[in-house]
Amino acid sequence: MRYPQRIATGPRQKSRRISYAFLLYTVILTVLPGCRLLPADEEALAPPVKKPPAIQYKTREIKKGTLVKTIECSGQFTAAKQYNLCFRDQGGRLKSIHVKLGDQVKKGDILAELYSEDVKRQLDEQEATIAKAAYESSCKESAAKRSAAQAKSSFITAQNKYNSMLAIKDAFSLVDLDNAKNDLEAASNDYQNLSDQYGNLIKQNELDMKILKMKRDKLAEELSRIRIVAEASGSIVFLDDVKLGDEVTANKTFVSIASDENLLVQYTGNKLSEFKIGMPLEVVIHGEKHPGQVVMTRENAPKDANEETKNSVFIRVDSIPQGTLIGDSVDIKLTLEKKEDVISIPKHLLQKYKNTFFVYVLDQGIRREKPVAAGMETDLDVEIVKGLEVGDQLIE
Repeated sequence: MRYPQRIATGPRQKSRRISYAFLLYTVILTVLPGCRLLPADEEALAPPVKKPPAIQYKTREIKKGTLVKTIECSGQFTAAKQYNLCFRDQGGRLKSIHVKLGDQVKKGDILAELYSEDVKRQLDEQEATIAKAAYESSCKESAAKRSAAQAKSSFITAQNKYNSMLAIKDAFSLVDLDNAKNDLEAASNDYQNLSDQYGNLIKQNELDMKILKMKRDKLAEELSRIRIVAEASGSIVFLDDVKLGDEVTANKTFVSIASDENLLVQYTGNKLSEFKIGMPLEVVIHGEKHPGQVVMTRENAPKDANEETKNSVFIRVDSIPQGTLIGDSVDIKLTLEKKEDVISIPKHLLQKYKNTFFVYVLDQGIRREKPVAAGMETDLDVEIVKGLEVGDQLIE
């Protein structure tokens, strides 16, 4: 009979079995008390559910008001008229130039001269001759006027004497009456002659003075050909590039004056098509508002105007402040359209999908989409002609 073979166990195997048994006993003691703390028939509680906060919308109440479509831009003053001046009908060597580019001149100022001392001397002599003749004529006329006045006084005295004698002619002899009558006739003739002489002297002096002035004017005309005189007040905007002593050609523009007597505002921006003839607008000059009106656009510019003029708008300003100069900048405000008592909203709140416009409104605490129809627009706002009512809460 065969018996199963015994396996010998040494001290190491026995120690391991003891360790495993102790570990199993420890685990059982740890788990069992925890299981006893939970009732067998009670389920675990679910975690609490958090209620999301209500959505807060920023809104604005729809109201009616005024909607104005404007253009704000800038321009500058320019001359309404420019004078191109030259040495007329006569050239020569340049004697003097009295201005430079940008100078302000007044009407009558001498701007430039050619050499011609003889004409100037003759003109000065003629002016002196006229002054002398005027003085002599005045003296002669005064003397003749006094003589005529004295003769008139003598005539009145003789007339009164003769009339008095006739009133009581029986008291005088015929000789006395004849002498008084002869004295009256002589005084009358004397008065008539001196009066005629005074009148003729005045006419003669007038003719003499006219002849002297005609000669003076002829010399002045000759001098004007060697001088350039400002025909208007304004700014020098062109000056020929010549030096003193150079030969100057006749009838060639030597200097140009931009007149400051009738200034206009010129605008050359990218909104030219918005300006129409006769449109009223507002111009701000040195911080002050002034009314103005469009007087020329590209549509009515002269056909022979230069390109700058053809691509400009010109504005006349009422009551231009004194001291305003060509080139001064101004601000322009043009009102294109104005509507009152309308509903308008900021343009960025108007939504669009394909060809449909809509906005978001708050209705009983709920955001709703509301279709609308748009009308007039400005840079910032748009008119709503249908879809919104006063009191609606527009969501921003």
